[in-house]
Amino acid sequence: LKLNAFSAFPNPTPGQVTVRFTSAPVATVVSLFDLNGRQLFREELNAFSGTYEQQFDLSAYAKGAVLVVVQQGEKAFSEQIVVN
Repeated sequence: LKLNAFSAFPNPTPGQVTVRFTSAPVATVVSLFDLNGRQLFREELNAFSGTYEQQFDLSAYAKGAVLVVVQQGEKAFSEQIVVN
Protein backbone atom coordinates (compact mmCIF):
# COMPACT_ATOMS: atom_id res chain seq x y z
CA LEU A 1 0.00 0.00 0.00
CA LYS A 2 1.35 3.43 -0.89
CA LEU A 3 0.48 6.25 1.48
CA ASN A 4 1.07 9.91 0.75
CA ALA A 5 3.02 11.90 3.33
CA PHE A 6 3.03 9.29 6.11
CA SER A 7 4.58 10.51 9.34
CA ALA A 8 4.74 9.22 12.91
CA PHE A 9 6.40 11.71 15.23
CA PRO A 10 8.29 12.07 17.41
CA ASN A 11 10.10 8.81 16.73
CA PRO A 12 11.55 7.61 19.04
CA THR A 13 8.99 8.80 21.59
CA PRO A 14 8.61 8.68 25.38
CA GLY A 15 4.91 7.91 24.88
CA GLN A 16 2.91 10.50 22.91
CA VAL A 17 3.03 9.99 19.15
CA THR A 18 1.10 11.54 16.26
CA VAL A 19 0.33 9.42 13.20
CA ARG A 20 -0.61 11.31 10.04
CA PHE A 21 -1.11 10.26 6.42
CA THR A 22 -3.22 10.76 3.33
CA SER A 23 -4.36 8.08 0.90
CA ALA A 24 -7.25 7.02 -1.30
CA PRO A 25 -10.65 7.64 0.33
CA VAL A 26 -11.60 3.97 0.69
CA ALA A 27 -12.37 1.84 3.76
CA THR A 28 -9.23 1.86 5.93
CA VAL A 29 -8.15 0.08 9.12
CA VAL A 30 -5.45 1.58 11.35
CA SER A 31 -3.91 -0.78 13.94
CA LEU A 32 -1.04 -0.65 16.43
CA PHE A 33 0.75 -3.83 17.51
CA ASP A 34 3.56 -4.60 19.93
CA LEU A 35 6.35 -6.90 18.75
CA ASN A 36 4.62 -9.91 20.32
CA GLY A 37 1.74 -9.38 17.89
CA ARG A 38 -0.66 -8.09 20.56
CA GLN A 39 -3.06 -5.50 19.15
CA LEU A 40 -2.87 -2.26 21.15
CA PHE A 41 -5.34 -0.24 19.06
CA ARG A 42 -7.66 -0.76 16.09
CA GLU A 43 -9.77 1.79 14.27
CA GLU A 44 -12.02 0.92 11.33
CA LEU A 45 -12.70 3.89 9.06
CA ASN A 46 -15.49 2.82 6.73
CA ALA A 47 -16.13 6.40 5.57
CA PHE A 48 -12.46 7.40 5.36
CA SER A 49 -12.06 10.89 3.89
CA GLY A 50 -8.50 10.36 2.66
CA THR A 51 -6.79 12.26 5.52
CA TYR A 52 -5.86 10.74 8.89
CA GLU A 53 -4.34 12.31 11.98
CA GLN A 54 -4.48 10.79 15.45
CA GLN A 55 -2.47 11.11 18.66
CA PHE A 56 -1.68 8.00 20.68
CA ASP A 57 -0.31 7.68 24.20
CA LEU A 58 1.96 4.64 24.21
CA SER A 59 3.49 5.33 27.64
CA ALA A 60 1.31 2.65 29.29
CA TYR A 61 2.88 -0.08 27.14
CA ALA A 62 6.28 -1.72 27.44
CA LYS A 63 9.28 0.11 26.04
CA GLY A 64 10.39 -1.06 22.62
CA ALA A 65 8.95 -1.11 19.14
CA VAL A 66 5.33 -0.58 18.17
CA LEU A 67 4.15 -1.33 14.65
CA VAL A 68 1.65 0.98 12.95
CA VAL A 69 -0.30 -0.91 10.27
CA VAL A 70 -2.61 0.79 7.76
CA GLN A 71 -4.74 -1.56 5.70
CA GLN A 72 -6.94 -0.89 2.68
CA GLY A 73 -8.47 -4.03 1.22
CA GLU A 74 -5.71 -6.58 0.59
CA LYS A 75 -2.91 -3.98 0.75
CA ALA A 76 -1.09 -2.91 3.90
CA PHE A 77 1.53 -0.38 4.97
CA SER A 78 3.56 -0.69 8.17
CA GLU A 79 5.96 1.57 10.03
CA GLN A 80 7.81 1.03 13.30
CA ILE A 81 7.75 3.48 16.23
CA VAL A 82 10.26 3.16 19.05
CA VAL A 83 8.96 3.84 22.58
CA ASN A 84 11.81 4.68 24.94
